[in-house]
Amino acid sequence: RTPFVYPFESRGDEVGVTLHHPHGQVYAFPFVPAVQARAGEAFAAGYDLAGAVAEHEGLIVAQAGGIVAWCPPYARFPLECWLIPRRRVPGPWAFTAEEADGFAALLGELTARYDAYFERATAYMLTLHAAPWGADGTWHFTAQFYPIMRAPGRVKYLASVEQGTGAFTVDVMPERAADILRSAAGGAA
Repeated sequence: RTPFVYPFESRGDEVGVTLHHPHGQVYAFPFVPAVQARAGEAFAAGYDLAGAVAEHEGLIVAQAGGIVAWCPPYARFPLECWLIPRRRVPGPWAFTAEEADGFAALLGELTARYDAYFERATAYMLTLHAAPWGADGTWHFTAQFYPIMRAPGRVKYLASVEQGTGAFTVDVMPERAADILRSAAGGAA
């Protein structure tokens, strides 16, 4: 058994890709990494991600099939956006057919919105946060887009304070990020 499996996609030279097309990888960890361990602790303690989305409906960019594209109020990257099922599910294996279709549609739509706003194929990291081994009952799956751009033609470099402390200074408030992505061509809201 593997405690944590982490699929992700990288796109663009700015994120350090060596293959010049979007490509995914899957890492299997013999432990639960710190970010996922903290999320797991929060979910086990009762953190309600669906409730947070409902509380901040104005941060929704688009929705389809029970999945929302949402700019979290605790984003670390400018224009960061998460795909989240409206109901708590541990991972894509627990999606209904409608959720799977909605998830697939929003993956394409959000990528198109980023490309429209940044006026190019957007460099990003897309990470899939599914339940670690044994956490199916409390985990809430997310797919998290981290675009590496801060504005058209401008890369977001992490400053010393961000690298050294893990405290990110985001250039774009989540309300503005949601407005930008909602208005970007590439999909219907």
